Amino acid sequence: MNTNSQAIATFGADAQLAGLITEYRKLVRSVIAKVGGAIVRDSGEDIEQQVWMAIWGRLQGQQEIDHPTTYIYTVARREAVHAVQSELSASGDAVR
Repeated sequence: MNTNSQAIATFGADAQLAGLITEYRKLVRSVIAKVGGAIVRDSGEDIEQQVWMAIWGRLQGQQEIDHPTTYIYTVARREAVHAVQSELSASGDAVR
């Protein structure tokens, strides 16, 4: 891919991401809160950023998201679970 094509792809991914954030921000935040609870209360914004970065990475690769609600829910849940596991590991609690 040449530089022009890369710039166009990046712009397209950015525009798509902006639309997804507008439409699905509440979903992402609610999934993070539900999965992470009090354990991730202070890091919710960081987890949300990880969700959007993962989605942006997929869009950068020009991969379609056929079912955005399901896909975004899954990514948010995955990132929240990772955050909970990291937090529990850091505090010395066992992760099951």
